[in-house]
Amino acid sequence: MHYCRAFVHPAVYEGFGMTPIEAAASGCKELIVSNAACLPEIYGNSAHYINPDVPNVKIDDILREKTGGVDLLLSGEKYSWKKAAESLYEIMKSEL
Repeated sequence: MHYCRAFVHPAVYEGFGMTPIEAAASGCKELIVSNAACLPEIYGNSAHYINPDVPNVKIDDILREKTGGVDLLLSGEKYSWKKAAESLYEIMKSEL
C-alpha cells in the first residue's frame, strides 16, 4: 500500500469502511471512497469522493483535488480504540 497511487473503495452499502483506514495505516497516501452510506461522515476531508453509480471516473482528475490527507484520519484525533472504549464505558456507566 505504501507505493500505491490511491486506494479506491466504491462501496454502495457500508457499515463503517475499515478497509480504507487499513490501507492508510499500511502507507497509502490517497483514498478514493464512495460518496454513499456513512463514508463521507467517516472520512470527512481526508479522502476523495466518487459516485459508485458512475463507472467512468478519471483517477488523474480526482487526485488533482486537494484533501486534508490521511494523516488526520490516522492521528487518533477522530477515531481510536481508546476513544471507542471511553465512549462504551460512558454508555455502560449511564445504564447502571
